[in-house]
Amino acid sequence: MSAAGKSGKKATASKQSLSLSDQAHQQILDYLRVASENSGHPEIRDAAIDLAKNRSTFQQKQTARLSPTLTLLACLLILGVAGVSCWYFYINYRDVAPILSMIVIGLALVGVCLFAMFAGQLSQANFVVVTKLVWSKISGILSRSREHTIPDPAEQDSRPSQDEA
Repeated sequence: MSAAGKSGKKATASKQSLSLSDQAHQQILDYLRVASENSGHPEIRDAAIDLAKNRSTFQQKQTARLSPTLTLLACLLILGVAGVSCWYFYINYRDVAPILSMIVIGLALVGVCLFAMFAGQLSQANFVVVTKLVWSKISGILSRSREHTIPDPAEQDSRPSQDEA
């Protein structure tokens, strides 16, 4: 009996030496090991897979660095500042206000997604997808605005006018 007790203590000690994320990973692997066993009941395998998926989501929410209240207040602040800045652009810079507003809205969306990621509500992969989408929209807006820029006055002076031709 003493040999079994010693080996049980070693297994417990080795699990305690693992980091929390490694322990969570080990627990998910245990769930999947149960699912992969040759069971005559497919319900048991499906339940183990569901437990593993739910455990991953639960672990992500447990390791969140920001509280939901702080996240909500920060997101409201970001959206409020974006709204006020868009209003300011439309009041004072009417000709470039749509471009500036789209840029500010895109940056606000990235900021909100960043807070959602730190709060454990958004995965890093989805954050990258949103960031790429916003970047493509902003670069598209900027490239379209460059096409419609006002020509340089120095270039207009070097061209012959219609009266001289």
